[in-house]
Amino acid sequence: MCRMMAIVGDVPVSRLDLLLKFRCLSVCGKVRGGLAPGHEDGWEILSYRDDSPEYIGRSTDPAWKDAQYEVACRKVTNADRIALAHIRKRSSGGNPKENTQPLVYGRWSLGHNGTIYTPSFNTVNGRSDSQVLLDRLVKRIEAGEPNMAESLIAENLGRIRDDILREAKGGRAYSSLTLMVSDGRCLYVLRDFTDDADDDYYTMYYRRSSEGVVFCQERILEGAWESLDNQELAIATHDGQVRRQRCD
Repeated sequence: MCRMMAIVGDVPVSRLDLLLKFRCLSVCGKVRGGLAPGHEDGWEILSYRDDSPEYIGRSTDPAWKDAQYEVACRKVTNADRIALAHIRKRSSGGNPKENTQPLVYGRWSLGHNGTIYTPSFNTVNGRSDSQVLLDRLVKRIEAGEPNMAESLIAENLGRIRDDILREAKGGRAYSSLTLMVSDGRCLYVLRDFTDDADDDYYTMYYRRSSEGVVFCQERILEGAWESLDNQELAIATHDGQVRRQRCD
C-alpha cells in the first residue's frame, strides 16, 4: 500500500510546502482493510531536471520522523520539471530499500499502488510485481516508433492489463494498476482498480494552475480538485495541460 504525489511544471504552491504536506500522509494517509492509517515503511523523492530521473532521497524509515525527508525536499527546486514522491505501508514481507518507489528503468520512472496476483508478476527473480510492470511497459514502448511514447503508453497499459486478465483465467488478477509513470517529458497517471469497495482508497486527484499541475492520491490542499475516473488515464505536460482519456 502507498500514497503517491507528482508535481509537473510551475505551480503556485512551493514544492517544499507540497512535499511537507504530502509527508503528513505517512501518519494519517488512507489504507485498505481496516488497518491503522498511515504509511510508515519508507519514502522516496525523485525528480527530472532534464530527461533523466534522479533520486533525491529515499529511506525505509517513516517519512514523518526522518530528518532526511526534509533535507531531500529542500533539494527539489523549480528547475525540476517533474517531481514524484511516494510513501509506503508494507502489506507483507520485508522492507528493503529496493522496495521504495518510484522505480527507475533508463529514463522511465514508475510509482504503482496495488498488487498484481498472476504468477508471471509474482516476485520474478526477486523483483516485485511493480518492477515487472515497469520492465514490460518500457520494453513495449521502446519496441514502438521513436517519439511516440504518448500514444504507446495508453495502448500498452491496456495490453498489459489484458495479459494479466488472460493469465488469471477468471481468477483474481490484480487489486489495482493505479500508477504514475514518466519519461521526464510528460507524466502519465492511471487510475484502475477492480473492487468497487476500494473506490475511496485507490483515488487520484489533480489540481491545475496556469502553468503546472499537482497529482495526489489525497487532497492535501484546500480548494477544488478534479478526480480521475476508474480506468482513466491523464497525460500532463510541463505547461500545466492535462488530457484525459479512457484506458479500458
